[in-house]
Amino acid sequence: MKIESVYHLKQVVSSGKFAGGGYPKFYVTADGGVLSHEAVKDCWPEVADAVDNPRQDPQWEVKAYDVNYENLELYCDHTGDRIPAAYEPDDPWQELRDQGLVSGRKSVRT
Repeated sequence: MKIESVYHLKQVVSSGKFAGGGYPKFYVTADGGVLSHEAVKDCWPEVADAVDNPRQDPQWEVKAYDVNYENLELYCDHTGDRIPAAYEPDDPWQELRDQGLVSGRKSVRT
């Protein structure tokens, strides 16, 4: 969904990290980058300034937001954190990988 103004973006961010139905939101920047909800909140002064002054800093200029339904490889360009998908496969190790407690372990499907 297109972001129309700083005020509009503030409303979207203020509504929380999940869209209706509990679906995780992410944000798309002018340079084609992806930001997590947390990155937009944590870097609000940079984001608001970039949206208010288009083409000044495309890495922070949020143009749209959307829901990550199924992309298991969607990462925030600022933090490097994976943005969870609404429909995650049943993997008991995924939460531990997201927290950095284990790495590379994949569930075995039979």
